[in-house]
Amino acid sequence: LTYRPGDPVLGNNLASALAEQGQELEEALKLAEAAVAAQPNEVQYRDTLGWVLYKKKDQDRAAQIYQQLRKKKPLPENVEAHARQVLG
Repeated sequence: LTYRPGDPVLGNNLASALAEQGQELEEALKLAEAAVAAQPNEVQYRDTLGWVLYKKKDQDRAAQIYQQLRKKKPLPENVEAHARQVLG
């Protein structure tokens, strides 16, 4: 896989994979933030950003993202699962 800087799909996917593994969370955060900046209304990108923040123990910012996402019902199952974990 070759990462093309500025490609929000690849950046988001890489950020998601890093977050799931709990590795390189600073890099994951940069990638997730770039994906959201490129497409701010993309639910999956915002989910990745929230999940990276949660993995980085930034509970307040993660909760804020998932509270906003919950206003966009229905959420994809994977996003709702993350929201439940972050928000309780």
